[in-house]
Amino acid sequence: MPVSEEGERVEATRGGGQWGHEASQQPWDVVSGTRPGQSEASHLLTQRSSCARVGRSDAVGWSLRSVATPKLWDREMTTGKLFQLPLIIEVKLFQLPLISEGKLFQLPLISQGKLFQFPLISEGKLFQLPLISEGKLFQLPLIAEVKLFQLPLISEGKLFHLPLISEGNFFQLTLISEGKLFQFPLISEGKLFQFPLISEGKLFQLPLISEGKLFQLPLIIEVKLFQLPLISEGKLFQLPLISEGKLFQLPLISEVKLFQFPLISEGKLFQLPLISQGKLFQLPLIIEVKLFQLPLISEGKLFQFPLISEGKLFQLPLISEGKLFQLPLIAEVKLFQLPLISEGKLFHLPLISEGNFFQLTLISEGKLFQFPLISEGKLFQLPLISEGKLFQLPLIIEVKLFQLPLISEGKLFQLPLISEGKLFQLPLISEVKLFQFPLISEGKLFQLPLISEVKLFQFPLISEGKLFQLPLISQGKLFQLPLIIEVKLFQLPLISEGKLFQLTLISEGKLFQLPLISEGKLFQLPLISQGKLFQFPLISEGKLFQLPLISEVKLFQFPLISEGKLFQLPLIAEVKLFRLPLISEGKLFHLPLISEGNFFQLTLISEGKLFQFPLISEGKLFQFPLISEGKLFQLPLISEGKLFQLPLISEGKLFQLPLISEGKLFQLPLISDGKLS
Repeated sequence: MPVSEEGERVEATRGGGQWGHEASQQPWDVVSGTRPGQSEASHLLTQRSSCARVGRSDAVGWSLRSVATPKLWDREMTTGKLFQLPLIIEVKLFQLPLISEGKLFQLPLISQGKLFQFPLISEGKLFQLPLISEGKLFQLPLIAEVKLFQLPLISEGKLFHLPLISEGNFFQLTLISEGKLFQFPLISEGKLFQFPLISEGKLFQLPLISEGKLFQLPLIIEVKLFQLPLISEGKLFQLPLISEGKLFQLPLISEVKLFQFPLISEGKLFQLPLISQGKLFQLPLIIEVKLFQLPLISEGKLFQFPLISEGKLFQLPLISEGKLFQLPLIAEVKLFQLPLISEGKLFHLPLISEGNFFQLTLISEGKLFQFPLISEGKLFQLPLISEGKLFQLPLIIEVKLFQLPLISEGKLFQLPLISEGKLFQLPLISEVKLFQFPLISEGKLFQLPLISEVKLFQFPLISEGKLFQLPLISQGKLFQLPLIIEVKLFQLPLISEGKLFQLTLISEGKLFQLPLISEGKLFQLPLISQGKLFQFPLISEGKLFQLPLISEVKLFQFPLISEGKLFQLPLIAEVKLFRLPLISEGKLFHLPLISEGNFFQLTLISEGKLFQFPLISEGKLFQFPLISEGKLFQLPLISEGKLFQLPLISEGKLFQLPLISEGKLFQLPLISDGKLS
């Protein structure tokens, strides 16, 4: 440290601007008192001007304080003047332009990679001196025992006994204000201090990241950077990390650029490979659910920042006009020009493994990554489906989703759709919930109306014999998947104990809490019209929906009647089918049973066939033994005075219908016009 004539210490405080950068990089010659390359004339100028470099928050340079001359220096930190002269006027020093047109004192500051016509950095050297060699700076130990040049580097949060950062200032200078550093433009036109920021994957002609290091230094050790806490209370070095959509008061992302630099070009970020071999910038992407040893997502926040608020991510629109962050969402089955999914992996990483997504718990307690999955009919506070669109994108166009084939060869996006009763390796339905979320409640699915106005989620349900523009049933398959195998649907038991997928099938005349049949319609759709069911041929060539109707005493490969039950349900109990009145007022389920010789508007019997199917052939009905061993369809015909376990005649009624009442038989006139009916 310099010592005055009185033997008192003189403290030197270095500012953080361009001048301080130069001065700190030129060591003094102890013998001559000059820097390398400095003339005697400039040495005298240096001696004169060294006492005149005074700095505070609006100055760039050196500050000297001498205890021996308090009157000379008593106001230099408050008035900004030296000997009552303005220190810096209009970015001038001693009325000379400090930096003008990229020059310092009318000398070219940096030209063709040189400083004052001197090579700045050449072959890894600064002023022809090795910059960093064997962990030394200018052949001096860079950091020894946490010291710099044998002085304590950082102690108690101070650098050389001076506060490093205090109240957002750096050495009592305003660090960043209005996008400037020490009142100097930080980044302008993709340059830093008028120097190219990043060129050919290098920063200031130095490799940016090599072998997982930044400037040959370990990137992050123990969540500290140079032994200072990296992020604390949502601040970086005690400065707000992100405020009002800006990073350090600079726009975060503008016009798909970061700090006016192209964000992603040709699958690279800042001309560096984005993801290679499952690493990000050659660093492991996610280890132990932390990113750089910090919790990735906690309490629905990312690094203590709200993840999604008001349909925005980091205060940026999430999806607008079919784009994500103003970038095309998926083009040519790629994301950011990288293959999206290949061999069941996303960016070479396993998509879903053991119910986790990228080693994170996918869904727990109805939350996704600890964030509420669906609330008030919204997903992540975004409308789920509106006007037939999903996240403002068309739901299904040309049987593709996001320009990808929806279902191909029984897979969804090249992933197995359902395996071992799981969907994407997750339990499909457990305890009447889907992904631990209530499946159907109050006639709604995920709090959305299930069927309204013949639409499902505001989408046409069935049109031209297709469901969601997909063929409903083709070649005995449903959506190109086998319809029923081993009496299971999607490898789940179809009907067990009167339930479908562990849900109550029919209760109080409703199916899944929806009216089953009302006014001759099923789910508000015409049940049978012009011999078709849901606009689909009902029976053609002895097949139902192109499937064999009855084969080997089974219906759809299912036992038709076993132990007096139909599909393991009681056939007829209390003259009701599925707890609904079987026949009332001559109608079945409120539909005319037989009208004008038709059954449900279909020709009942024609040419000895029922619904174009042979009625009785070789003593069988539908290839089924009609009567065998005194039973009809394996049911006792008449037992204990009952027919099919129903009282044959009781209290003058047949099947609980009046036999003869008011001169009528079954409510039909017994004798009319002198004839016996």
